[in-house]
Amino acid sequence: MGRLAGLLAAGIAYISVATVLAAGAGVAYLRQTGKLDDRKLARIVAIVDGTEPADKPAQEPQEKPKEDNEQPSYDERERIRQLQSRQLEMRELALKNSLERLQFAQSVLTEEKDRYERLKTAFEDQLAALRDGAKSTGRENVRLIWENIKPKLAKQQILQMLEVGEINEVVAILSAVPIAKRAKIVSEFKTPVETAKLDEVLRLVRQGVPEINLIDKTGAQVAAPQSERP
Repeated sequence: MGRLAGLLAAGIAYISVATVLAAGAGVAYLRQTGKLDDRKLARIVAIVDGTEPADKPAQEPQEKPKEDNEQPSYDERERIRQLQSRQLEMRELALKNSLERLQFAQSVLTEEKDRYERLKTAFEDQLAALRDGAKSTGRENVRLIWENIKPKLAKQQILQMLEVGEINEVVAILSAVPIAKRAKIVSEFKTPVETAKLDEVLRLVRQGVPEINLIDKTGAQVAAPQSERP
């Protein structure tokens, strides 16, 4: 009995060794022919050991979102139209406000210009009045001098003024001198040259110069259009 068991064990060992050798030979053959690579061999070993992970279920492809080909509804179209209309109203309102601000600025500028023109005119009038006053004062002083000096000296001053073109000043001052003193001064003009100059002075005195010049100038300014006035 013991001998039989030994023979049986030896047979089983021989079969196992033969199986292993056959498997090794098969593996060597498959490796040599390229039908069994390292990845496949590792998978076989994992299957034998029972450690191969279960195959993951194939994921179903995600459905692509369907494109919305539906036309906008009436309410949506109405809402879009109202929005566009509101935007147009806002642009028109902004343009109106800008125009009003521009008109207001133009009005302010016009008022400031008018105010400047009034100030300028008032200043020029005041300056002219001061100038006329100073001139009148100067003429009055010269008149007093001519009245209180000898007629011959007064004549010399008149000739000097005529030499520099101040004939209107001579006419204005001489016209204000009393008649008696004026006659004495006039009598000092004796040479033909002096007499010719005196004749021109007396001619202007007869014409009312320089007052007549001022009257003519004022009348021309009154008759001229506003745009042509100084």
